[in-house]
Amino acid sequence: MIYTDRLVLKKVTLDDIDIFTEILSDPALTRYLPKGEPYTQEEIQSSVQSRCEHWQKGFGTYVILQKKYPSVKIGYVGIETVATTYFRDIRYSIAKSFAGQGIAFEAARSCLDNYFADGLGERVFGAAVDQNKASIRVMEKLGMQKESDIKLYDRDDMVYFSMKVKTKASS
Repeated sequence: MIYTDRLVLKKVTLDDIDIFTEILSDPALTRYLPKGEPYTQEEIQSSVQSRCEHWQKGFGTYVILQKKYPSVKIGYVGIETVATTYFRDIRYSIAKSFAGQGIAFEAARSCLDNYFADGLGERVFGAAVDQNKASIRVMEKLGMQKESDIKLYDRDDMVYFSMKVKTKASS
């Protein structure tokens, strides 16, 4: 688990389908995901299952919990391998009732710090639909740099970012 001032990040389990159902069935939230529309219950179950299995690689997705009320699930954050590529990207989504509180940034910052500190990789990408200004602001605030020569998802309206691990020579 990862702890921040306000949050607890715990590895996703099959019991976390509730927060994924809340987020992935919401048209307002899924319009900004690569699929662009709500997921079916079967797709949500498959997504949670694959996120659980992804941890076999040594990294993956966390469910975001309130530190003060640890039974309250806020959303998810994680770093995963992009299908059919060697790229790894950070993914996050926050339930609408918790939006606008800086939770995505706090969770993503901790997730990235942990990933790089554990030596799990040297570079992480980020992707957002160009209309998703909140997600773009999170990536910019994280210090991610805009990328123009990659395409991780099959959508033309995506913008991409990346961040490299900081070494002593680059500090």
